[in-house]
Amino acid sequence: MSNYTLENLSDAATGAALAIPSVKKVETRNNDGSVIAINQATRIVDLDTYADGKRRKTGMYETHSVADFVRFVKDETTPEHCKIFVDSDAMKATAFLNYGAEGFEQGKLDYKAVVELKMTPVFQKLVNLHHNTVSQRELIDFLTDYAPVLTPVNAQGETINIGNAINALRQIKIDETKNTQNDVQNFGETRSTFENVKARTADDNMPVIFEVDDACYQSLPKTEISLRLVIKAVDGKPFFKLMINAIDLLQLERAETFVKMINDDLAGEFDVLLGGFNA
Repeated sequence: MSNYTLENLSDAATGAALAIPSVKKVETRNNDGSVIAINQATRIVDLDTYADGKRRKTGMYETHSVADFVRFVKDETTPEHCKIFVDSDAMKATAFLNYGAEGFEQGKLDYKAVVELKMTPVFQKLVNLHHNTVSQRELIDFLTDYAPVLTPVNAQGETINIGNAINALRQIKIDETKNTQNDVQNFGETRSTFENVKARTADDNMPVIFEVDDACYQSLPKTEISLRLVIKAVDGKPFFKLMINAIDLLQLERAETFVKMINDDLAGEFDVLLGGFNA
């Protein structure tokens, strides 16, 4: 190819011309030309990397905010080129912003927006306390730190002052008496060794329930969480759990609220499906 020819070709044509393998006919015994030599050193380079911008939008936007997810989806795509999949178990939604393209049944699916809800600090702490037993000192520290969001309730169903509730728990005593009963009560349970463990205080300020108003997950509206206090004794020392009442139902309600928020903001305009999709 002459220099003149190269100078008059467009950049794209030049690239195409250079990409053509060097072919040389090799004479064979029967001279049928069935064997050729190919230049295997030829490389094709995508010039998109060196351009001032991408030829099309790609990438993934990630957030914990439902509002920001909705705004990004509406700004970056059109309903006919978008599908949104909501995984309620994972509290996660994924929008494929190039699901379909002009002249194509399905787009590249490499431009996405993802919202994955994050537990609030309060709910994360409550879940840890639900699954783990803590000492008296650890429980007092938690109640003191989170006093502004906790409402203690006594055995009579009366709301009590959080300070009085903390003082009652500071003064708790554990009585251990041998017996053969097989029962479970507030502040007491029969252990496998038939050792009856009871918590006793001098007044009615002992909390049996703690109520909390919290969203559980960022971006969701607040809901009421009810916690019951469980006390055990190990070697004469009290240990505690704060059990979230009906935790499975609470998680289900929060997941349904998340799905409803996505549907309310996008389903009337976009195609929103429950489940996941692997591209």
